[in-house]
Formats: sequence, C-alpha cells, structure tokens
Amino acid sequence: MIVAALDAGLGVSSNTGLVAFDTESKDILSDEELTTNFSDTDKKIAFFGNAFEEWLNIVGHVDLFCYETFVMQGKGGQSLQKLIGGYISRIPYETPVRAVQNTTVKKRISGKGTADKVEVSAGVLSWFYENEESRKKILQMIEEEAWDRLDALAIGVVGYELEFLNDG
Repeated sequence: MIVAALDAGLGVSSNTGLVAFDTESKDILSDEELTTNFSDTDKKIAFFGNAFEEWLNIVGHVDLFCYETFVMQGKGGQSLQKLIGGYISRIPYETPVRAVQNTTVKKRISGKGTADKVEVSAGVLSWFYENEESRKKILQMIEEEAWDRLDALAIGVVGYELEFLNDG
C-alpha cells in the first residue's frame, strides 16, 4: 500500500514536508520539502497547491493520504487550515484521506504525547528500520534536521495504522 503524507507549514518558520512510502516493503519512495518566500498567504497557498499537485503526479497512485490536524488559534491557524484544504482539494476523490491529531502522532510513534523532534524521529526510524535504504534516508534526515519530512513520515505511519490496522 502506498501512503502519502503531509506536514503542512507556511514556509516561513516551517516548511512543508511531503513523503510517500510503501507500507509492505517499508521503502520511502519520495521525501520532499517545500518552502517559499512569498509573504502573501494566498500566493503561498497557490504555490504549495501547484507544487503538491506536481509532486502527486510524479509519485503516481496513492492508496491513502494522511495529514496532521491541530488546534491553533488566530490567523496562523486559519492560514494553515486553508493551506491543508488546498492540498486536500488536489487529491483524487477516490483516495481515502485521514486526518491525525498532532498529539496522537507523537504518542503513537514515540510512546509520549509530548515527544520532541528527536523522539519522533527515533520512532520513525524504528518503523522503517528493516529497510536498509529507508534507514539510511532517515538517518540522513536526522543529521540534516529535516524535521518536516520526518514529521510527515510519522504522520503517514500513524495515519496508516489508524486507518487500516483497526486500532484507531
């Protein structure tokens, strides 16, 4: 099964992490980070939506799309929710979409709802550990502090488990 996952950011203090992986082989098929210098939120959303659609076309068929949901007050939270809606609108209608709460991701992947980036990354590494190439990619991401891609992997793993392993 091919899972695509998104860790949305507006590109100022946080990039957008996009990943796709095969749940059976534990092969990371794609890991990208999107960023922009646009200051206008609507331009950012349009840029990210177009880049995401191009990325989906390259990845090809996806069996599940996962994204992180959260509670954030104010304009920043509204902008991120609008951005996520823009991403979801680009997903083929037949593809299941799974929202996962940010604290659920942390708790399930690391065992701790207040896990930091390193703890989340350790959980991701554990899930992909048996695939040598994926293990190398994750270790490189950790070294590069590519937290958005690592978070996207965690979101995808947890979304997949909740959606298909009948425990969520």
